Amino acid sequence: VSEFVEGVGFDAVKQLPEAERDRFGEIAFRFFYGLLEREHIAAGDPHPGNYILCSDGKVCFLDFGLVRHVDDDYLEGEQALARAVIAGDADSVHEWLSTLGFLPNPDDFDPDRVLEQLQIAGEWYFTTGFRRIDPSYVRQQMEVGSSPRSEHFDYMRKQTLPPQALLIRRMEGLLFSVLGELRAGGDWGRLALEYIADTPPSTPLGELEAAYLA
Repeated sequence: VSEFVEGVGFDAVKQLPEAERDRFGEIAFRFFYGLLEREHIAAGDPHPGNYILCSDGKVCFLDFGLVRHVDDDYLEGEQALARAVIAGDADSVHEWLSTLGFLPNPDDFDPDRVLEQLQIAGEWYFTTGFRRIDPSYVRQQMEVGSSPRSEHFDYMRKQTLPPQALLIRRMEGLLFSVLGELRAGGDWGRLALEYIADTPPSTPLGELEAAYLA
């Protein structure tokens, strides 16, 4: 341990007013997706114990023992896949899933069904518009997007998870759960487009971040 950081933990953050929880959630989203997009580092352990809210409003992130560097080409492919899902382009979704290594036998998968599968699984950040995430929504999405009771489970059983995707998917899933515990609200789809499609900042925090990085 090289530095002591004062602040409050996640349980205290959950008790804050909506606006403060929303801000905290946006900072968490921007931290993990920004780290992936700019540094090509997937931080796979964004659980609640790794955040501290400091008195000046900054958030301190702890514990980087579970990280992986993602190759440039692979990350660009993931971003292209996400853009294809958002655009509803089933053929491109199928092509990118095959190229990235998710479909071991591409001819066994119908493009329209794999598009629908990803649209459901990533609904919270593939669709724009304000959405307040809560634990019941997280449970519902886990049920329809990844459980054996999902209508797409027959496809899930035949798909593979490329090594470089492992921590990205873990990051996404744990971050989604954290936002649900926070009951955080935001336009997560618009935020995601900043990192998926290089769109301009969509919030005041995004503008501050862009100015700092510039």
